[in-house]
Amino acid sequence: MPARLALDLTDHEVSTVAREGWAGAKNGALLSLAESARWDVLLTVDGSMACQNRMDGRTIALIAVRSTSNAYRDLLPLMSQVLGALKQLTPGVVIRVPQ
Repeated sequence: MPARLALDLTDHEVSTVAREGWAGAKNGALLSLAESARWDVLLTVDGSMACQNRMDGRTIALIAVRSTSNAYRDLLPLMSQVLGALKQLTPGVVIRVPQ
């Protein structure tokens, strides 16, 4: 996801895969890295991540954003729904935006 989306996720601490040094990590490993870093949620545009990884028993939630592309202009209109999803997080749950 574009790093500048962090500016639109007000009132939340946000990092990126690149900033954390996790670039190149595959889906399951990425979830485990985010979980071990004690993040509450992993926000992704990778739709396969939600299907290919078991979330039960995890201490992290996953928000899978479905968009026509991962360009800022396409994701920005979905950020209000992402903010709503962040309010209803439960560990081990996948939330799809738009629902």
